[in-house]
Amino acid sequence: MRKRTTSLDELVPVLEGDPEFVQADRRLKPYYDLVLAIVRRRNELGLTQKDLAERAGTHQSRISKIESAEHDIRLSTLIQLAEALDAEVSIQLVQAGSGEPTAIPHPASWRGRKAQVGRK
Repeated sequence: MRKRTTSLDELVPVLEGDPEFVQADRRLKPYYDLVLAIVRRRNELGLTQKDLAERAGTHQSRISKIESAEHDIRLSTLIQLAEALDAEVSIQLVQAGSGEPTAIPHPASWRGRKAQVGRK
């Protein structure tokens, strides 16, 4: 019989030991990190959701859905929001568990090179 947990501090270690929880957390974390970044930047600029929607050429309801993580945001929409927030989008692939981003050269260094994607 399991001991009943009574606080978040007791529950977190139990959940972190559950592979299903760890997998779900890994899949959802990028969405919540993104939402947090959008809301923080909007607040830094003193913008309402309606203000951001007008800047981004969309509706306030869409901003609300994005900020509540109800909407699976497209990259093109993210870029549009970033521009409206005077920000840039930076995407990194990080090896699971390492926290270390993969080394991807800046696109400016790609000039004159043939595409090597998927080739060895």
